[in-house]
Amino acid sequence: QIKGKLEHFISRKAMNIDGLGPEIIDLLYSKNYVKKFSDIYNLPSIRNEIEGLEKVVIPEVFELPKIPLEKVIYAFKIGYNGMTLNNATAISNQCKSIYNYSQISYDDIISLETIKGNANTPKEKIARKITSYFRDPKNSIFLKEFGEEIYSSNGISLLTILKALKIPSLDNSDLDILIKNTDYIYTLSKTKSNEFISWGLVEEKANTIENYFNDVAVNRIITRLNTLSKTSLQKKTVANLVSSIEKSKANGFAKVLYALGIRHVGESIAKKIVMELGDIETLIRKTVDELVEIEEIGPNIANSLVNYFNKSDHIQEIEKLKSHGLKFQIEEEELSSMHESNVLKGLSLIVTGTLPNLKRNEVKDLVEKNGGKFVSSISSKTNYLILGENAGSKLDKAKKLGINIISEEEFMNMINNS
Repeated sequence: QIKGKLEHFISRKAMNIDGLGPEIIDLLYSKNYVKKFSDIYNLPSIRNEIEGLEKVVIPEVFELPKIPLEKVIYAFKIGYNGMTLNNATAISNQCKSIYNYSQISYDDIISLETIKGNANTPKEKIARKITSYFRDPKNSIFLKEFGEEIYSSNGISLLTILKALKIPSLDNSDLDILIKNTDYIYTLSKTKSNEFISWGLVEEKANTIENYFNDVAVNRIITRLNTLSKTSLQKKTVANLVSSIEKSKANGFAKVLYALGIRHVGESIAKKIVMELGDIETLIRKTVDELVEIEEIGPNIANSLVNYFNKSDHIQEIEKLKSHGLKFQIEEEELSSMHESNVLKGLSLIVTGTLPNLKRNEVKDLVEKNGGKFVSSISSKTNYLILGENAGSKLDKAKKLGINIISEEEFMNMINNS
């Protein structure tokens, strides 16, 4: 529920903070960096701390996971140094096992349409490199590390991958300890030496493993072998996020009020309240009876507002957001953008079909800016139906109710001739 409120707060229609999608919110929430709206505005001050944050999703599986053959070929560059994931996948789909791949001929490779070359490494050169790779005694020694799994058609086990990596100083009993404590090469690569020690490894070997996985070249291999989905905050992502957070402070009071996620207070109601009351202090002081006097504010909305502002933690949160520079009173620029005229005051309008120029949300904005009410369902209280092509059932209902039916052009004339 808290994460849902945070996602609403940062959404496009609310504070519109790019780069803070559900995955990033989940990451920051799970690491206890963001629990409240105001926590978002603390992030720029701790940008160095959140750079590199990561969350890995461990799937629920009922058998030991294996690393797909294409990832193994790609990571270890089995065949040639410039191996791409696309070509590794093509080889895996065709050969099914490392053994079958080792028997592939030059003509077999050329005939595989899914293997792609480029200007620097044409397909013919790739074919020659692959066939030469399997004739090289040095590579034959490396492939022996795969043991019987060289014939496997359903991926390669973690134990075999660890043997192929040849982590210094580790014997088979050490490898057994590692695979008993994790099923994934990626999570193993992120494990710290103190945890390795808690698993039963001696300190010297624990430090050796951590240092091994910190190597840039090894990290590249692990990234290619990784089968887990993960969310991470890299330096560029954090920079964009910080910029977007700062930019969001320019949003007007109506968007901020809507972003708070108060029950029954949608975009239109937030605008009505802001235009009528002007600032948060006035809103907080209002009673239910006073609020229902505002157009379109019924008892449910009024009670929801009063209940929200009666909670001290909500007031404290608003004060924190104020201290970060968010706007809690209407400014002239916002007022003028929200209300251009009263030409549609007291009128309800609806759209059906596709209009020649305007999108539905554009019509909604124009109606509200000119004092009208944009509705989503038709009733006897609806004043105008704006008709587009491929109209739906609303047109028939409008005719039965005797509602005025107008075109997009007539709608624009109503506004422009005011």
